[in-house]
Amino acid sequence: MNLHPEPLKKPFVVKDAWLNITNDIDCPHITDRFLKYWDNAKQGEIIGKYKSTTKLCVKKSSPTLTKSEGNGGVFHPTERRAITTNERKRLGSYPHKFKFTNWKNAIKRIGNSVPPLFMRSISANVHNILFNGNVSLMFDENLTYPEILEIAWNEHLAPRAKNAPTVISTFAGGGGSSLGYSMAGYKELLAVEWDNNAVETFKLNFPDVPVYHGDISKLSVKQCMKLAGLKNEGELDLLDGSPPCQGFSVSGKRDFSDNRNLLFNEYVRLLRGLKPKVFIMENVKGLVIGKMKLIFADIMRELKASGYNVVCKLMNAKYFYVPQVRNRLIFIGVRNDIHEKYNDHI
Repeated sequence: MNLHPEPLKKPFVVKDAWLNITNDIDCPHITDRFLKYWDNAKQGEIIGKYKSTTKLCVKKSSPTLTKSEGNGGVFHPTERRAITTNERKRLGSYPHKFKFTNWKNAIKRIGNSVPPLFMRSISANVHNILFNGNVSLMFDENLTYPEILEIAWNEHLAPRAKNAPTVISTFAGGGGSSLGYSMAGYKELLAVEWDNNAVETFKLNFPDVPVYHGDISKLSVKQCMKLAGLKNEGELDLLDGSPPCQGFSVSGKRDFSDNRNLLFNEYVRLLRGLKPKVFIMENVKGLVIGKMKLIFADIMRELKASGYNVVCKLMNAKYFYVPQVRNRLIFIGVRNDIHEKYNDHI
């Protein structure tokens, strides 16, 4: 059985996402120049000269939402304006009750995050296969998108089972991945994040989850275990993270100790120290394009050398209950002794 879940046949689109939406006026201001670009563009077309900015099409999934403070990469399809925070939350698969402090915060956090329902799909499949979970991967096909978000939010609020798998989230951001894990029945023991705004958002939505607010390179394995309430290595069920990997050199020695690789190094350091049963790591699809494939090979080698059987797949969030095109590499590693135990199933 594949630890990566199977995709939906029919993605949700903008029209589905915004059904019965309670709107607001919390959105960026658009200059007259951009409004003229909007007037001259059809739905689904790029706005002016800006390849990262699109006039949404109601019959298609949104393009990838970015962290650009100006507008986050998209404009409303039928009204001469940017999209509101509530509209952006729907496109990012965030339930209505998830909190952002303002529209600037929402653009940055949603643009940087792993969409919650995307991570729910991935982690639920791992939960079911490795941790005897019974999480439904598919929602009833007759449900509307807002109804799906409401069900998922209630999953997040539900009490944790006594045997709920545990997770530590590194590079946690504002909590997109954390919300996905929570929806899938996990108990988060610790979040690790350095960005002030991200930590503020995380604490608004996960007041009961301890947060290490600081440089991950300063977080020792011993301190990490103490903060998470872990007594022994190998006790943690899952280590999550989306460490930047751009620092890897594609020429020369490609030295793993290169300072440019610091953040990925730190993830591997904690992985080797904590020895979780499984890890899930997310990164951009650019790692498997052109010369960047050398970086990808380095990453896979280091992860496998940490004592894990690793499989990586390119997945598009739009096929996992997210009305947004978002291609990401999803690495899933199972500790070698666990993999041998489940060899007939994974």
